[in-house]
Amino acid sequence: MKRKLLLATLTCASALAVTSRADEMTAAPAADDGWNFALGVPGWFAGINGNATVRGMQRDVNVNFDQIWNHLQSIYALNFSAQKGKWGIYADALYMRMTANPSGQEGYITSDASLDFFVGDADVTYQILKTTGEHSLTINALAGLRYWYVGTSLAIYDNVNHHQHGGSAYFNVPDPILGIRATQYLTEKLHLDVNLDGGGFNINNSTDWTWGAVGTLAYDFTKWFTLSAGYQALAIDESTGSGDQKKGANLILNGALVEATFKF
Repeated sequence: MKRKLLLATLTCASALAVTSRADEMTAAPAADDGWNFALGVPGWFAGINGNATVRGMQRDVNVNFDQIWNHLQSIYALNFSAQKGKWGIYADALYMRMTANPSGQEGYITSDASLDFFVGDADVTYQILKTTGEHSLTINALAGLRYWYVGTSLAIYDNVNHHQHGGSAYFNVPDPILGIRATQYLTEKLHLDVNLDGGGFNINNSTDWTWGAVGTLAYDFTKWFTLSAGYQALAIDESTGSGDQKKGANLILNGALVEATFKF
């Protein structure tokens, strides 16, 4: 009798142990140590506000998205991320080319003007916080480089289409940046994504600062596709020289953001 009771007790204990272990495995699945990739295709409806300085002369810049769109010749935008464990990499790029043909003055009737704009980030990220559950929170710290390039050209022709004047200019600035990226799940598939960064730190020029902020609400339609919408702002404050040799730009690009992300 005692032997049967002991056997029954051991059997129940073994069953409870197996059940408990199974529950633990269900509640806390093993971490995925493989690589996870994501490719994003953003649509950023940005305007430009601020001022630009050339040869000591400062001019205000206020261009809305409609004006940019009217003169836009080409635009390319893409971002890519890869994550393995707590470490990850991130890169994005935006290129725009704008053209215009304003009427000339004082005998010059035509002109060709163009502007090439590029900004891109390359970052390394490290996960500093991750909670579990339906309302999980993930925070990654980032360190990287932001590269700016702006090139302009202008050609002026007389009334018989002879080239009279022209020229081009450009500036490019690489800026180190530090920041954070956070994702807060509100439901199983709906989440809030926030990216904040800043840098420059007056390294390249007498004034050298940049910052960026992105806030989007995203929905995971499937494991491999997410659609998000929100707002993005990106700023640069660069200047060098003094007096009539001073040149620089203090600009903010900001506007609505829509993005499709493919995960694999």
